[in-house]
Amino acid sequence: MEILFKSTIINRNKIFDSLSNDDNFYLLYGSSTITREFSDVELPFRQNSNFFWLTGIDIPNCSIIINCNKKIIILVIPVYTKSHTIWNGRIPDFNIIKEKYKFNEII
Repeated sequence: MEILFKSTIINRNKIFDSLSNDDNFYLLYGSSTITREFSDVELPFRQNSNFFWLTGIDIPNCSIIINCNKKIIILVIPVYTKSHTIWNGRIPDFNIIKEKYKFNEII
């Protein structure tokens, strides 16, 4: 997993460097969970490749806000309910994610 973290930072810096004159903020979406048609069964989750390349995050329904000029990247994680924990397991620890993946902020 250490290689994943390092490559994510390298990839992110490539984007920051190539768009360093761009002072706009961009919102990029990861993949969402998909439910099998006519049922309540979710299909196996697969993160959007570009989102994963830039963030290393494999959590459904996330997005990021990015500004290349200021080198800011903010992870936006969905609001989790108690039923989410029952059906999907533990909610990720935001502080660990922020530190491990080097996000400026998590909301």
